Amino acid sequence: MAKKQRKPHLKLKAFRVERALTQEDMAKRIGISINAYILKENGYRDFTLSEVAAMVNEFSLDPNKIFFCD
Repeated sequence: MAKKQRKPHLKLKAFRVERALTQEDMAKRIGISINAYILKENGYRDFTLSEVAAMVNEFSLDPNKIFFCD
């Protein structure tokens, strides 16, 4: 059975691009592999709570604005 793709995290991608960060930069800053980060940013896997917490701590971002609809 094929894995269902979820919606990509477009707001997270926009946040990353605005700051001129690569997917590899983001992965290193939150402590995961680049492959895992790519799968998560593109919606194939979910970010864990600890990964979201790492992003909040590293970038002082509001997870509600990045991961949830307006």
